[in-house]
Amino acid sequence: SSLTSQPVSKESNFGDTFSLGLSQPLNEEVVFTAISPEVDLIEGNYYWEARNYSTYSAGTWTSFEVEERTLENNVPIQSENGMADNLAPFIVVANTDLSYFYTSGRVISIDHPSRTVEMFPDSENYEVIAWKPLLPLREKDSYQFTTYFPSLTFEDLLSAGNDYPARIKRTYLQLPEDFSMRITNLSEALTTGIDTDFEKVLAITSFLRNTYRYSLEIDEIPATLDPVFWFLFEGKHGFCNFYASAEVLMLRSIGIPARLGVGYAQGVEVEKGKVFEIRGKDSHAWAEVYFPEIGWVIFEPTTAQPQVTFRHEYDVITENVDSSPSNLGEENERNTQNGGGAGDFSRYDAIEQRLSEQEEFLYDLSM
Repeated sequence: SSLTSQPVSKESNFGDTFSLGLSQPLNEEVVFTAISPEVDLIEGNYYWEARNYSTYSAGTWTSFEVEERTLENNVPIQSENGMADNLAPFIVVANTDLSYFYTSGRVISIDHPSRTVEMFPDSENYEVIAWKPLLPLREKDSYQFTTYFPSLTFEDLLSAGNDYPARIKRTYLQLPEDFSMRITNLSEALTTGIDTDFEKVLAITSFLRNTYRYSLEIDEIPATLDPVFWFLFEGKHGFCNFYASAEVLMLRSIGIPARLGVGYAQGVEVEKGKVFEIRGKDSHAWAEVYFPEIGWVIFEPTTAQPQVTFRHEYDVITENVDSSPSNLGEENERNTQNGGGAGDFSRYDAIEQRLSEQEEFLYDLSM
């Protein structure tokens, strides 16, 4: 082909607004290639984030009160305790034009001049919600970002508590004015008797993974229904945008700060644990939940992706778990804690049936 021809692959559209009903380019063409360090930095898969969103209304996500700042190459942003010992470089090679620096973990710097999109820009606790190149990256361009992954265990998250900063509650508990109480009632029913916010997140994540059908094609949504309400109570099928948005709003309805992350799932391993090819079909959305003294943590409600799990302190200490029957029983219990199993469906189905039978929870289509 001509040297001046445009790449076949195309970057997904992650603009200033993000709508649930919009499908992204889902093809086998490679959008970018990511090269990770030799050492395993996390348990499970990487997520390549373009940006995240804080505000939801009528099927559309956006972020208000943001500012952009220009950074020179390799200028570090704020640091956190314990970060220096866990810094790691990633290299990304573009296979098409890219308007974002796709990153993973908690990014410290990028080796290109960039524009950062920031929440709380006037605060020492500002958050970078997107990294953008000053000019779009072209095919075969590359960049390196330095990042770190906090070493989190199941017990760390379990003991995090719910003493959320005021700025986090003000921004990440937002719900639309016409938000349905039926979603709140469902969320409360799923988490009744659960003590910690972390376990409540696990319960709602498990509910979504076990109850709803993943589909790239959705029915036409009535104009009178909010898309998240339609997904939860009418259609009961959809793609990642619906799963992730439902989780974020369900958590917010019971006082747990959450936001929507978008970008790409891990992609295909070209070299095990080292090189990944990220295709158009890996375009993805997920839920991110805030924990005091920890920060934002990814959860995966979409059944098309592996669930996110968390190591236990015992596993971190021993590194090798004995496969004896007694330990296998313990491991099964941990897996249930981390995400639940298919057996949870009957419980969740019964909850939804009970809620739908109660007149006060019926949805009035005329509203």
